[in-house]
Amino acid sequence: MNDEYYLATFKTTHDALSFDKRFLSKGYKTIIIPVPREISHSCGLSVRLPNIDLGNIIQIIDKEDISVESIYLINNNEKGKIIKRII
Repeated sequence: MNDEYYLATFKTTHDALSFDKRFLSKGYKTIIIPVPREISHSCGLSVRLPNIDLGNIIQIIDKEDISVESIYLINNNEKGKIIKRII
């Protein structure tokens, strides 16, 4: 099984909750999850987005001046988890 999605990370919990709220209001299916250990060993929240057009995600972030630390492309497949930092 191949599961691919984007994951946004943030400097603060407030930023994560704000991001989630704004993307939900635009009809995106988001999920708030802990930051995976492969990305950071500290506590924190991240927001999972479906593998959709990255350009749309970046356009919304820029247009609405949303604070994001990084965006990753996560691919879970039979060989394991592949994490690629996008921004």
